[in-house]
Amino acid sequence: MAIDFESIKKEAIIKKTKEFISNYGLNEFSMEKLAKFCGLAKGTFYNYFKSKDELITSVIENSVEEAWGNLIEKIEKCKSWTEKLQTIVSLSLSFFNENKDILILYANEIKMLDCVAPNSETMHGKFLTYHIKRITSLIGNILEESGVKKEREKIAFLIHEAIVNFAKYFIFFNREMDIKKDSEILYTFILKGMEGIK
Repeated sequence: MAIDFESIKKEAIIKKTKEFISNYGLNEFSMEKLAKFCGLAKGTFYNYFKSKDELITSVIENSVEEAWGNLIEKIEKCKSWTEKLQTIVSLSLSFFNENKDILILYANEIKMLDCVAPNSETMHGKFLTYHIKRITSLIGNILEESGVKKEREKIAFLIHEAIVNFAKYFIFFNREMDIKKDSEILYTFILKGMEGIK
């Protein structure tokens, strides 16, 4: 089997981009500085990514895929639907906390309209639609286990959005997240809401 050097190089650039943002933060991010950090000419990036947006979207997709794999592995070990829901909440908040700078950069670079009404023609729109369908399907299955009989798709979407918007609180107000305590607050909030709709 032939080695796909193109994919290996793309993965290396994605990894170095994450490392750069983690080490230097958002204020220092530019394609010129990133190229220097990677030991590449700026033009070389465009052999692998058509634009800055494509690179940043690829970084986010890579981070989400790693987090998704970890989430599924942990969910499979859970013994009850409550444990599964708690796992989704805590791992989701951990993901937002650990990737805050990358997510802020991503939000600043994409068209915000795509976040509200994803366009299936854009790279971000395709990614967002795929991710939301996947996570709400997982949450929907947990809702079914819990005994929720109606409107599972809508409720699963609401739970996903509650997690996302709760994570935004820490960005908007520049607060530190306490994963254990804050996961419990959000989990309890979601659980109380579910009790009213079973």
